Amino acid sequence: MDIDDVIVGTIGAYDYRDDHIEIGFSVVKSWQGQGLATEALKKALGYLTENEGISCANC
Repeated sequence: MDIDDVIVGTIGAYDYRDDHIEIGFSVVKSWQGQGLATEALKKALGYLTENEGISCANC
């Protein structure tokens, strides 16, 4: 995740099995509490369900 070319966090999808996937994320402490992980998670879930056929994610 970046804002104005500054990396403020990460998000990734891991361990795909049987149409389930695990999603993990982290946000730099000074950027926490601003909804960044929520927005990144929404976008990742949207992509995974609409484009990759994933029906279940664990966070």
